[in-house]
This record gives sequence, structure tokens and C-alpha cells, in this order.
Amino acid sequence: MLRDMFKIVVVFVILYTLITNILIYIDEQLSVLTLIVIPLFILWFARYLADNVEYRCNKCGHEFKISVVDVLFSLQQLYIRLLRCPNCQTSSWCRVVRYKGKEVKTKFKQIDENVKTNHKMLFIILIVSS
Repeated sequence: MLRDMFKIVVVFVILYTLITNILIYIDEQLSVLTLIVIPLFILWFARYLADNVEYRCNKCGHEFKISVVDVLFSLQQLYIRLLRCPNCQTSSWCRVVRYKGKEVKTKFKQIDENVKTNHKMLFIILIVSS
């Protein structure tokens, strides 16, 4: 799964740099190309993930696919995403179960949703990283 996503992003970056270099040589406007191509790629990639990835609810075990809007706007960590289950209507960290119909085997530590978040430390990390 990660290998496929990496290939897609690398091909996009290579093609985008080639096209922009050709347009610089021709002396065209790059801002228009950037405003059109990058959002279209993001929407296409979100659609690709929505069609090919299935998740399992942490609470009830229901397996489901998500929409493009959920792909774009939900929180995500590697192989898990914060989603609302269509079966039990609870929000939880749902794990990736299948990618292109094949089962995904992951090893990660399950997030404990009952632990309090240290918001001060998150704010400090955000300030330092920026």
C-alpha cells in the first residue's frame, strides 16, 4: 500500500517538474498551471484512496469504505484514520483492513482513546517546528 502511494507521488513530482521546466523554457505563466494541476492531483489521489482502501471500526468491527471528503478532511496516522462508523455511528480510530481487495497486515500500537492529551506539549511542538 505505501509502495503504491509512494510510486504515485514520485511519478507526479517528476512529471510536474518536467512540465514546469518546459514551461519556464517557453516562458509561460506557472501560477495558472500550479493552481490547476496540484488541486486536481489531490482530488484524484483522494478518490484513489477512497476507492481502494477499506477500514474496520474499532468499536463494532464493521468494515466499510469512506468518501473522498472523509479522505481529505479526517485525521490520519499511518494505517489508521479517525472516522465515524456508518454502522454504530461512533467516532473512533479505524484501522486499514484491505487495500485493493487484499488484506493489509499492520503492526502498530493501538491508540488509547481514554488517555488525556497533553495539549500544552502539542502546542510547544507546533511552535518549535514552525
